[in-house]
Amino acid sequence: MPKLASITSLAIFLIAIMPHEGTSQSTRTGENTAAMSASRGIDTLQLRTIFAEPFLPGTRPTPAAFHPTNDILFFSWNDSSYAQTSEYAVSLGNREIRPRNDEEALVRQSAISPDNRLRVWRDDKDLKLAAIDGANERVLTSLGDYRGNPVWSENSHQVAIISAGNIVSVNLATGETRKITDYSDGEELNIRTWVGDSTVVYTLADRSEHRTIYFPTYTDHFVTPGASQRGVIHLTLRAVNIHSRENRSLAAGRISLRAITGSPSGRYLITDIADEFLKNREIASYDLWNDFSYTVLHSESTDGWIHGNGNNLRFAPAPATSDRRGGAAGQTGRNGTSQPGSAGAAQAGTSASLETATASTTTDLLLFASETDGFNHLYRVYANGSGYQQLTRGEWEVAWNRWIDRNRIVYASTEVDPGERHLYMLDVRSGNATKLTSDTGYRDDFVLSADKRYVAYRKTYFNQPDDIFMMDLNRPRGEVQLTNSVPERFAGLGLAMPEYIRFTGRDGETQLSMELIKPYDFDPSKQYPVVVFMHGAGSLQNVYKGWSASYWREYLFHHFLAREGYVVIEVDFRHSLGYGRKFREDVTNWMGHYELQDVIDGMDLVARDGYIDVNRVGVYGGSYGGFMTLYALSHAPDRFHVGAALRKVTNWENYYWANPWYTGPRLGHPERDSLHYARSSPLTFADSLSRPVLLLHGLIDDNVGFQDAMQYVDRLIKSGNEEFDLMVFPSERHSFTQPAMWYDQYRRIFHYFEEHLKETETPQGD
Repeated sequence: MPKLASITSLAIFLIAIMPHEGTSQSTRTGENTAAMSASRGIDTLQLRTIFAEPFLPGTRPTPAAFHPTNDILFFSWNDSSYAQTSEYAVSLGNREIRPRNDEEALVRQSAISPDNRLRVWRDDKDLKLAAIDGANERVLTSLGDYRGNPVWSENSHQVAIISAGNIVSVNLATGETRKITDYSDGEELNIRTWVGDSTVVYTLADRSEHRTIYFPTYTDHFVTPGASQRGVIHLTLRAVNIHSRENRSLAAGRISLRAITGSPSGRYLITDIADEFLKNREIASYDLWNDFSYTVLHSESTDGWIHGNGNNLRFAPAPATSDRRGGAAGQTGRNGTSQPGSAGAAQAGTSASLETATASTTTDLLLFASETDGFNHLYRVYANGSGYQQLTRGEWEVAWNRWIDRNRIVYASTEVDPGERHLYMLDVRSGNATKLTSDTGYRDDFVLSADKRYVAYRKTYFNQPDDIFMMDLNRPRGEVQLTNSVPERFAGLGLAMPEYIRFTGRDGETQLSMELIKPYDFDPSKQYPVVVFMHGAGSLQNVYKGWSASYWREYLFHHFLAREGYVVIEVDFRHSLGYGRKFREDVTNWMGHYELQDVIDGMDLVARDGYIDVNRVGVYGGSYGGFMTLYALSHAPDRFHVGAALRKVTNWENYYWANPWYTGPRLGHPERDSLHYARSSPLTFADSLSRPVLLLHGLIDDNVGFQDAMQYVDRLIKSGNEEFDLMVFPSERHSFTQPAMWYDQYRRIFHYFEEHLKETETPQGD
């Protein structure tokens, strides 16, 4: 998917219900307070200062991991407000913040054993082992030529690593080193997991069907071609026994391995696999004690595409005492086919409880997430296929989850509102969930401590850049703020409060979120020009009750526009995350169509209040937002009168060949589904573009290639279009990194809007 290039996040608080033609109701949070804050130091918010270092809001801290044994949280940050970050440590006790020390750096670079007692790391040709505190350091092996990180067995007795193109296992007790595969050095191997203490599971990646895509660089002494191999990987999943070296293939094809894990008992391998275009997903178990017999634990299909970062297969902690060779053989036949009465029956409506599961199957209890009922929720099932049960349900999303013990799960969800995330503790036995957080806000980037006592995360609220907070799950009496990283100068900006609005679209069913910033000198009797922002990526949530941590420059730019007399509008159109499967999948096979409807519905709602000039509307965005800008100008020129499209997709076929993993699930294959590509691509409609547009693109963009800009400009010229401008940034890729380039880009956007949307002369000197 296109990386986000310019995104913003706005929001607010105070509820009002307003009738709207074609809209059943709307809920508004936070009426504009611009007039009150217009005189409070806003002069520091200038175009140049928005993009300059040190950054006005500082550099946001992001939790990385807890120390395995100490009450310390590591997080990335820059205490001088510059872009380059490094890792810091904060004590959970006294909340003292300091740069991490050398010993902690080594801990962070090590692979930590499952029992959190040992660490192993690469040191040139040596593979070294030590206790977490550095005691008893010794060399395990000196094979050298390592690739990737060592991977621990579940019992913390062995590690596996790739050396000289093959997998090697090392027994910590005996020091025995075994080469367990025999490939040529050119093979692309990746160790995925151990199952028990005898089986290593790995993948082979075949990129032979890839094609070369070029992203040339022109700023060096000689032009370099910038060749990049792109395409769909042919993946083979294999398992090898470290003693017998028996090596068997488990799955192969143009597949997506979303997640994989071994069970605590050492008996089962669990895989989460989707097909190439993410239409079908299957979570399955292989019973290693029963000749790798195969049981489908969960399956789902869709005409859209299955979303999720995968990596959500998590086993409950093993019981204190259990027979690790116990458990039924799995409800499968010897040929590995699912038998009636296991997962399939459970999905059809039968859900066994923990209490009725036989004692021999109570060790390997799996937790996973699925959108089966339309929203992302939690499910559990035993590794043998019994006990399938949905744990959470409702028209809201579970964003993060972890087991605390056999009977409790901590998770974050949007149950209160799509624009808020709160923490909950679920009692698996009763099914009751307790809300742990109370403050309104948006929480993200959750990290759980090794002892499962503490959870840390980023938290933000309107106009409040996010900081790191923590909760003690043993005594959840409130959130503790661990960092206070916002510079004092930020308070002087006096940012006006945006409005967060929930409303219903024209179909009477689609529930949408919108963010709105009114001019800082707002007068309801006047009419103001409008700038509509289109967020990037397509699949992301950008309207929520908080500061835009990832796209804060655009957030500040929108406040700058409001200070200059614009109304700024953003709608989380269909395709966005956080609103359920149908909301996201409605755009399948025709991107741009429903997104545009949703944005126009939001504009119509605001227009009912009479203070926006519907004949002076600008639109802009980057990446997917740049695509949407061109789509809007082409398909609704009566509603959008000028645009600025940054690093935009103009031809989705180009994007398929460079990034098939994104484009294929949404539009299919360009040679088979040409209609989907044609009607979704702005290039198709370039001949009829009638509104002025500013095109901006990084010359060495290796995500949305510069080819898209050139094809579009070529079509405009050939059609006789004289109402466009092009700006090229020779040394920037998709995501800009240089403050001077950021500033130049947004300076041009601002003056373009001033020229085409304002009746007065463009201000000088900014």
